[in-house]
Amino acid sequence: MKNDGHAAMNLNYLQEQEINEESDKQQNATFLMEDNCDSLGNIPDADSDDSSLAEEKIKKLLDEVCKQQTIIAQTSQALNLCAATIEFSGSTESVEGERHLLVATHRRQACLDEIQRLRVEKCLRPVGSLRDKGHLTVKEITIPLRQDYIRKLAADTISGHHLVCLLKYNEHVLATKTVPTLPGLLAVKFPDVLQMNNVYADFRVTLEIYGMTAQREILPHEVKYHINLNKKSGIKTPKKKAGENRLVMPPVQSPAGPNVVRTPALVQYGFAIFSLREIQRTTWTLTQVLGVSPLEGVVHMKVNCELSVLVEHRGFLTMYEDISGFGAWHRRWCYLNGSVLNYWKYPDDERKKTPIGTIDLYACRTQKVAVAPRDICARLNTMLLEFERPAKETDEESLIIVRNGRNTIVRYLLSADTKEERELWCAYFNKVLLLLRSWGQPQ
Repeated sequence: MKNDGHAAMNLNYLQEQEINEESDKQQNATFLMEDNCDSLGNIPDADSDDSSLAEEKIKKLLDEVCKQQTIIAQTSQALNLCAATIEFSGSTESVEGERHLLVATHRRQACLDEIQRLRVEKCLRPVGSLRDKGHLTVKEITIPLRQDYIRKLAADTISGHHLVCLLKYNEHVLATKTVPTLPGLLAVKFPDVLQMNNVYADFRVTLEIYGMTAQREILPHEVKYHINLNKKSGIKTPKKKAGENRLVMPPVQSPAGPNVVRTPALVQYGFAIFSLREIQRTTWTLTQVLGVSPLEGVVHMKVNCELSVLVEHRGFLTMYEDISGFGAWHRRWCYLNGSVLNYWKYPDDERKKTPIGTIDLYACRTQKVAVAPRDICARLNTMLLEFERPAKETDEESLIIVRNGRNTIVRYLLSADTKEERELWCAYFNKVLLLLRSWGQPQ
């Protein structure tokens, strides 16, 4: 056949894709980072709604669309070969090809949808929305199966299904590996850990579950790939004639030809949408797409969000300290990095020594940092930060230690040199606190 060589090349392409993904997974066992996250991760963002930045992002997305179209075309050719040969019809290679086709199809469409949004809105983010981002991690995805389906699998009356999950956020699409339903198992567990970077606090992420009916492979690996067929008989294999193809073609093939672009055979069984407010949950009800599927109707998974607070500020602050019941003010060099304020005696100590102390704003209960009330501290340009922790037997009431039932309120009094510096520090502290409240406590 004229196109057999091209089809075989695309089958090799499919196997190379699988090998490359497995190699990447071994190098980074913690996270499964799919291709388009790397290629789209450097798309610019900014604090101002600049139409030129939107145009630049559109160009990058159009490049990604072309890349995914190439993958779709090559994978389609490989799948056409699988469908046209007895050896690979319904094989594991065919299933993996369907996964590649599904992912590429959805990535292409996600990019096109984001391009359309950018052309209409002409900005990267809506005016007034938070610009700070975080990391979203989804792991331990488990999908329970229906009881009647489990019984049929155990009785070997059905061949089972192949399942795969897609995680979608704006133009980004991540995918798990394809996992089969096996007799004796009550649920399908995906070992993948999916991580999305550059996720805004107002995110809405969709988890979609796809599947296809499994087919039992009849031919062993050696027969499928025509490996060493003549070893047992001792007959030497003659040199293959140019253009000769050993793959067994069925008498009836696709009338559209070997180059037709295919639609993924993996169909959607259900989906779940979640936002920042729901990340404490571990179980979601699936919105069913198909009336009949092997899924029970829920999905279990662990979702974790971690904020990247891009805030830095340095300067001198005079800090109130209580030593053996005696209060004293000490001038400290302070460095606010993200949600942590470290302080030293001198600026040069920042590079050479460990901090004298650390204040982690994650535990701060102050709603808005401002000038300390005069009944607490009358010193000019002094800010008040309050933290609450479980009470200790050694806690003694003072200006900065206040017993509150089973808890103790710890106060930090920080004095700036000028009103302008105090306002600047307040602005940085309040920005960090606002972001921490938006994202919640780390898990």
